[in-house]
Amino acid sequence: MYFLIKVFSQSEFSFILKYHQIKFQQFQEKYKYAFGVPIQLKYKNQSQYKTPLGGLFSLIIYSTSLAYALMVFIQWQSGQILPKSQSTTESVPQSDLQLEEGFLQLSLFNQSNNATNPFSNNKNILLPLLIKLINTEYQKPQPIFSQNISSHFGQGSFRQVIIMPELQISLLPIQAESDINQIQYFLILTRCEQSLIEGYGSCASDQEIDYYMNSLPPILDLTINIKKYNPQTLQYDVFTKIQYISFESIWTSYSQIQFQVTSLKINDGYLFDTSKDNIFINDYSITNQVVSTTYPQKLFGYQAYAMFFLRLDSLSINQQVVFPKLGEILAQIGSIVQLLLISRYLFLFINNYLYDQEIMDNMISIYYRGWNKLIVCRNVFGQITKVRQNDVILNTKSYVKLRNTIVYQIQTKLDVLNILHQIIKLEQCQFQLFDKEKLKNTLDNQIDFYQTKLMRDNILSSENNCQIMPLDEDKEQKSVISVSPNSPQSDQIELQILTLFDISQ
Repeated sequence: MYFLIKVFSQSEFSFILKYHQIKFQQFQEKYKYAFGVPIQLKYKNQSQYKTPLGGLFSLIIYSTSLAYALMVFIQWQSGQILPKSQSTTESVPQSDLQLEEGFLQLSLFNQSNNATNPFSNNKNILLPLLIKLINTEYQKPQPIFSQNISSHFGQGSFRQVIIMPELQISLLPIQAESDINQIQYFLILTRCEQSLIEGYGSCASDQEIDYYMNSLPPILDLTINIKKYNPQTLQYDVFTKIQYISFESIWTSYSQIQFQVTSLKINDGYLFDTSKDNIFINDYSITNQVVSTTYPQKLFGYQAYAMFFLRLDSLSINQQVVFPKLGEILAQIGSIVQLLLISRYLFLFINNYLYDQEIMDNMISIYYRGWNKLIVCRNVFGQITKVRQNDVILNTKSYVKLRNTIVYQIQTKLDVLNILHQIIKLEQCQFQLFDKEKLKNTLDNQIDFYQTKLMRDNILSSENNCQIMPLDEDKEQKSVISVSPNSPQSDQIELQILTLFDISQ
């Protein structure tokens, strides 16, 4: 029983091994030509037929392609190729933003240098107060006084401007349970009271305040800075939007300002995706209305001429900017280069035509002596324009007609069936002119390479006779010419070799 099992296992193993050997041989036979190199004939020791016209065209095409590639790379690096941008508007459940100093400025419209400054800390008339609102609780008001900045009215002129400090503002949805507080702000302009300005400055007299308020009603210049991302400079451009607001002492001007936030994601990786996030104010909306003077009195406990409520908008913009990758730039360059190279087929056709004409002229010169001494002028497309023999100009039409007739005959002879027919006729002539045994011995004769002068001078150092023997002695041996290295017959044999293989040329 053990012997049967052992024999069966060996036979099974042999069968499997033989089966895989057959499969491997089939695979090798199938794919051994996958990386084969095509065999090409050469003409004038060149594998390709080249013309000056093709070289000029190649120079133009490759120069244009290189110049275009450099231009695209320069545009890519300088930001002239705009990125892909996608923007969506979404409702933000929670938002938090750090406002930079000076994002909001408040001043009097067309204020001159000699005009009274109602926002100064000395003899103040209109007191700007910043009130922070955390959830529903009002914090202690903070006075903000004006600063002198240069004006655009002329050299040496300036204006008094209320500049908002850096603020932290946040937005929470209604009835949201979160540890983060909702932070909003009120900016109000109220009549100066000593209790509000104590420790910061002094108020003007009641007569000065009443005189100022009863004069020409002032107009407020509200300036808010917004940002836009510039993909060319990779920087944020700041734009200024201005609103004009007027107020009087008999009513209160109430303005609600909602800042629209943009969440920007920048993908500027050359090969792989990268992400740079930033949040900024890209726009705002303002709603103006008039309320009674008792409204701020109920909110803050004192009268106000103007109120500005600062908060974040519940709608924000999500913007994604994706810069072109290296692969996209190379694809763009490659598509244009391929488009330029389409025109090469025209010049390939022209070169192929010129090559055929030159081959035909060479074959005609074999049959007709002096044909190659004719000077033939052709145009760019290979058409014959002038034929000259020495200093005599021949008739071009007659030459073309004669040449076409000869070319037709040569093309007929170059037919495959005709070539095979001529080879068979030559073979039949050989057997008729020569004895079969002598012809067989002539074809079997070989020249001993070791008897040549080249072999004697460079390789052989022995003076003995050399002879190449067949590998298989049992088979019929071919005739081998064996001569002495110093005999005159060796030089004659070498001359035959040079003549046969055209080595001397």
